[in-house]
Amino acid sequence: MSLTKNKIILILGFLIATLFLSYQSIYTVAEGHTALLEKANLANSQVGPGLHFALPFFVRPEQIDLRLRSISFTKSNLLTADGHPLLIDYYTKWKIIDPVLYYQQTHNDSQKTQQRLTQIINTLLQTECARNTLNTIISNPNVSTQTVRAQANQQLQTLGISLVDIGFKSIDFPTEANNTLLENRRLEQAQIALEQRAMGKANAESIRLKADNDAALELAKATEEAAFIRGQGDAEAAKIYSAAYQKNPQFAAFYLNLEAYRKGFTQSSTKNNFLVLNIKDGLFNAKENLRLKS
Repeated sequence: MSLTKNKIILILGFLIATLFLSYQSIYTVAEGHTALLEKANLANSQVGPGLHFALPFFVRPEQIDLRLRSISFTKSNLLTADGHPLLIDYYTKWKIIDPVLYYQQTHNDSQKTQQRLTQIINTLLQTECARNTLNTIISNPNVSTQTVRAQANQQLQTLGISLVDIGFKSIDFPTEANNTLLENRRLEQAQIALEQRAMGKANAESIRLKADNDAALELAKATEEAAFIRGQGDAEAAKIYSAAYQKNPQFAAFYLNLEAYRKGFTQSSTKNNFLVLNIKDGLFNAKENLRLKS
């Protein structure tokens, strides 16, 4: 009876040991992971997802997550090239591209990896912001993030990591800088408005001067043409007067005297017009006048 009992105990012990060894020998690698089989902290093989066997107690598989991972960073205090302080809240997406190198550098320590990523990206962001003005960063944030991503990947190659994406979630200003920024903006807009008004006045003056010059030129042309036409008219009138004078010189002289008297009375600026005449003038000679009329 005791012998049978001992056999049962041995069989149970063997089964338990077998199950324990099997449990230690069988392991699974999940999708998106890889496993490193290591001895003395030196990775010597790499296996993909699925069910695998390993020597118990001698080989310990270290699973590495190859999936895309993201990190959100709290607001970082940065300073632009034109002296504006910024609070930038950003995120990064990264993944492991060389599991063996990654394990050798970080021993699969996620916290250590995130600290290293934060240090590298914050330093590069500070440098990038210091190279660009506020307007450049706000209007073209993708340019800054792509530059930082390219520079970060150069440094992360030694860790077996690739930075897939980096982006700004928000760009804010410190509370104490808001009033200063608004005042600076107000002054800039006032200066722009002043320059625009000065430019408008200069353009208006230029247009006005051109219009005056054009008007003066047209007036000069019109005056010249009027003088030419008037000269032609005077010449024609003189020709007619000359012809009439030659036909009847005495009547012409009489008419010219009357015209002179008329102009003397009508063109004077005073109301009481008078002329001093010689009574011996032909105008007062009745016989002469009658003869001229006949």
